[in-house]
Amino acid sequence: VDVNKQDNFLIPCMAKDIKPDFWSYKTKDDWLTTLANAWHITKSPPCDFFDQISIVVFEELTKMSSQSDGSTKGGYIREPEIMYWNSAIYASIVEEMHVGDRLETTSAELFVTLVNPDSPICIGSEEMYCNDLKLIIAAKGFLGKSGEKIWNLGYRIILDAIEALVDNLEVSEKRETYCPKCLLSSDPAKAYFWDADFLAAHRNESTIRCSHHSSVDTKLLLGPERDIGDDSTVGTGIATTYTSLTTGTIMTTGSFMTTGRDMPPNSTFEQLKSSVVVVGHWDAVKFKIINVGSGFICDTKLGLIVTSAHIFYDIQFNQPVTPKVQKKHKYDRNEQGRIQAVIGVITQNSTNTASFKYIAELITHCTSDVDACILRLTHKFEVPVDVVDGVQLPQQPEFPLGIINPIKDEKLSKLTLCRDVEVEENIRILGYDQCGEGGLHEMGSVVNQEQGLARGYVRSRLGKKVTVAASEKYFVPTEEIVVKCPANIGTSGGPCVNENGGVIGIMSRSDPIELDRCYLAPTSEIRKLIKSARKKCNGTVAVTWQ
Repeated sequence: VDVNKQDNFLIPCMAKDIKPDFWSYKTKDDWLTTLANAWHITKSPPCDFFDQISIVVFEELTKMSSQSDGSTKGGYIREPEIMYWNSAIYASIVEEMHVGDRLETTSAELFVTLVNPDSPICIGSEEMYCNDLKLIIAAKGFLGKSGEKIWNLGYRIILDAIEALVDNLEVSEKRETYCPKCLLSSDPAKAYFWDADFLAAHRNESTIRCSHHSSVDTKLLLGPERDIGDDSTVGTGIATTYTSLTTGTIMTTGSFMTTGRDMPPNSTFEQLKSSVVVVGHWDAVKFKIINVGSGFICDTKLGLIVTSAHIFYDIQFNQPVTPKVQKKHKYDRNEQGRIQAVIGVITQNSTNTASFKYIAELITHCTSDVDACILRLTHKFEVPVDVVDGVQLPQQPEFPLGIINPIKDEKLSKLTLCRDVEVEENIRILGYDQCGEGGLHEMGSVVNQEQGLARGYVRSRLGKKVTVAASEKYFVPTEEIVVKCPANIGTSGGPCVNENGGVIGIMSRSDPIELDRCYLAPTSEIRKLIKSARKKCNGTVAVTWQ
C-alpha cells in the first residue's frame, strides 16, 4: 500500500444546492478584480456533465498544489480549500512567499458553476433562452500586473482543462470572455463579452474596447504571456532547396539558426505522434496516391481530420483557386462528388511509421480565406497497408465506417486546438517529410510514411492586407501566423504545436526567399471549419457510402 497516496471522493448525491448569495462578481477593494469566461450551452449536456467538471477542477488544483515546492519564484501554494455543491464548485488558493524575514501571502478565489438564465449569478443571460445553460468559470484576485496572480494561481489551468472537456463533449462551440469592468460595476446579466477567438486575435493590442466602457486591458482578459528566457539554441548547416510536391512553392531542408528557449517541452513527440496523420490525395480506381501532405485528428467521435487545402487545390496568393486534379485523375472523387483521400496513422507505439488504414472525404473548406480543409473518415481497409512501387497501394477490401463499424471503436487520438499564440514561444511542426531523404530517391516518386518534426519559434501574426473585390475564388488569407522553422516538403497540413502540445495552426507555405520563414493557417480560422464540418455531419458518425 502506498501510504503517501491520498484518495479523494466526490459524492454528487450528497451535494446540496448553492445559496444564491454565496458568490458575487463585485469586490469591496479597488485593487481586486473579477474575471469570467463562460460557455453558452444550447443543447442538453450529459447527465454527469457537472460531475466531470468538478473532477477536472479538483484534480488540476490538487496537482498544482502538490507540484509547488517553493523552489520557483512563484513561492509555495498551499493545499486549496475547495467547497462543492451540485452545480457549483469554489476554491480558495493561497500562495506563500518569503520576502526577507517576512512571510507574505497572496490569494485568489475560483468559482465554477452551471446555471440557467434565471439565476442571479448568470452572466450575459439577456441572450439566452429559458432552456439554455451557461457554464461559468470566474475568479477574483489581485489586479496588479494585469491580473498575473489570478492567472497563475489556478485560473489558467482550470480554464484550459475545462475548455478541453467542453470541446471533447461538444456541448458548446464558442467561449465568451466577459468585461471585468461590467462585472464589477453593473448587472452581470447585461455584462459585455467578446468571442474568445476574436480576443485572442487581438492579443498584441494593449487594450480592447468594450461597448459599455472605454477600454479594457487585453492582458488582463487573456492572461500574461509566459516568461521568455534568455537562453537560445543555435544550429548551422547548408540548406538544400526543393520545389514542393504538393504546392509548387519553394521549401527547404537542412538545419537553420533557431532561437528560443532551450527548454524541454511539456509534451513529447511520443505523446503527440499518434494524432498526426499522413494524407494522400487518392485515385480510387488506379489505387494511386496523387499528392501527399500531413494532418491531424481533431474529432475522434466523427472522425474529422484537419489538413491543408492545397493538397487538393492549386492555391496561390491573390490568384484563382482551382482543383489540383483535372481529367488526368477523374476518379479522385466518390459517388457524391467529394474529393477522396487515404489516411495513414501510426498503429504501434514502438514505431514512427504510419500505415494507410482509412479512406476519407473532403467535407469542408474555405479556400478564399484559409489554406485548410476538413476530412471525414468514411471507410477503413481490411488491414493497414503500405505503399508499393512508390505511390501505389495494394488493392484490398474496404469496410464502411458507421453503425456496424463505429468510429469510436477505432480508438483514435486527437490534438487540442490552442487559442493563444505568443511571439517568440517555441513551437514544433510535425508531419511526413516528402523531400526524397538524402537523395535516395527522386522527390515525389516515393511516399514517405515516417513521421518527424522540426523546431522553431513564433515570429509574428499577420492580418488580411489585400482585399479582392467581388470574388470568393481568390486566395487571400484572413490571418496567418509567421514562424521561424525549417519545415520540409510534405509537412503541409501538419500541426504546429506549442510546448504544451496545443495546436496553434497548420503548415501552409514557406517564403520563397527567406526559406525557413513559414506561414501557418491559424486555429482561429480552423475552428470555423470544424464547426461547419460538425454541422454537416449532423452530430452522427460518417455515412456509410456503398
